[in-house]
Amino acid sequence: MAEITCKQCNHVNEAERVYCHSCGAKLERSILPEETKPEVSREKERDRIKRLTNPPRVRILRELSNLGLTLFWSIVAAAFIQMARSPDAVPPMPKERILDAPEIGIDLEEAMQSPTAQRLALPENGINAYLGNKIKPGEAGMAGTVKFERAFVHLQDGVCCVVSQRSFMDNPIYGSILYRLSIVDNKLQATCVGGYFGRLAIHPKLMAGFAVVDQDLWDKLKPEHRLLDQMASIDVTKAGIIVATRPAR
Repeated sequence: MAEITCKQCNHVNEAERVYCHSCGAKLERSILPEETKPEVSREKERDRIKRLTNPPRVRILRELSNLGLTLFWSIVAAAFIQMARSPDAVPPMPKERILDAPEIGIDLEEAMQSPTAQRLALPENGINAYLGNKIKPGEAGMAGTVKFERAFVHLQDGVCCVVSQRSFMDNPIYGSILYRLSIVDNKLQATCVGGYFGRLAIHPKLMAGFAVVDQDLWDKLKPEHRLLDQMASIDVTKAGIIVATRPAR
């Protein structure tokens, strides 16, 4: 233990004394050795500062925020991948006019002239051939960098899926709208029940809003639409669209 010797009387005092125990003179404390503090490693000092400036609650919140951002961008990336994928059952692109395609408009008009009710079965491949001849590439849809290529249908029991194929920088883009068809008050009613961008499923309410993009396509089919308005009933099956006429008056 360090000690202090009084310069006046040479009495040896304890280190904590300020005045000499013998003569009362003020002791010279500067001669005491400086106290040494244990050296703190740089890593421990960094950890100490980090704990002060970055408490555990803040770290947890930041980590949760980073996790949320990672999940968000993962979902966005997965959605774009699904949108870029082609739907199932895409028919081959016809290279020229299909000569044996049915004349659906003429067939409907002839059936409507019969004195008795008629039933017509319109198969999926026949409808697609008719659409291929009726609507040419670039004749419908958005102009500019997105080009309309064709429209085709894919039939399911109770649902008609209308697919519009476009291209962006020579890459195909598919938009599919699912419709339930019925005749209500002498008018064809097509109710949107869902849809897809590529293979990404879209809610029916959102898909109904995007249907306006295909307005040019439906304008091309107005004559057929007017004929279907006069049908007695319409049913959609995997085998085809079945329409029933009313007896001619």
